[in-house]
Amino acid sequence: MQKIDDNDWAREMKRRAYDNRIDERAQSSRAGKMSLKLKSRRGFTLAETLLAVLILLLVSAIVATGMPAATNAYNKIVLGANAKVMLSTAITALHDEIGTAWKVETPSETTTELVYFNASTGAKSKISLDTTDHNAIQVQDYLSLSGDLIHDVDYNKSTTRHLVADSNAGMYVTYTGISYNAATGIVSIEHLKVCKKSNGATLVEFAGENGASKDFTIRVISNDAVE
Repeated sequence: MQKIDDNDWAREMKRRAYDNRIDERAQSSRAGKMSLKLKSRRGFTLAETLLAVLILLLVSAIVATGMPAATNAYNKIVLGANAKVMLSTAITALHDEIGTAWKVETPSETTTELVYFNASTGAKSKISLDTTDHNAIQVQDYLSLSGDLIHDVDYNKSTTRHLVADSNAGMYVTYTGISYNAATGIVSIEHLKVCKKSNGATLVEFAGENGASKDFTIRVISNDAVE
């Protein structure tokens, strides 16, 4: 019985030794194949290189075409936002200039000028268009309360300022006409707008709630003559 067990043990050892050799050969075969693959790696062919260059050129062309368009769109958005701020500033300035005026008159020979006694500066003032600078709205202050608003003042000798400081050299505020109705005490300004200096294009214009263009109006608080 002991001899039979020894034989079984011997056969088992032979089987294990055989399995180990099989495993070693398999591992050696896999390592050989991997080494062969690594040794067989080659560079790109000419066709592959040309294809890669072509793809790179196409991507570069798409980026080069899209960037200017994106930049222009961004600049238009920024310009439009700045124009709206400039128009809002002009509206506030006009209320400050005309809303508290003591006396308002419009020279009969023009539809783009308005003269008044300025309550905040104590001067005779005139709102008009600066023909030397894209017809931007200007204010001329003549520091005297005596005499007639229209005929007794040489506004060319007065202090001149733009209604809205030209902090953005690319834009200006203007209008097409200004008038005063003494019966209602209302000043009407036609087509109050912000334009681009380079080509005169309108960037934003005063409009009603429906978006349609409308006159900007200011009610004068007092229109009593100054003695």
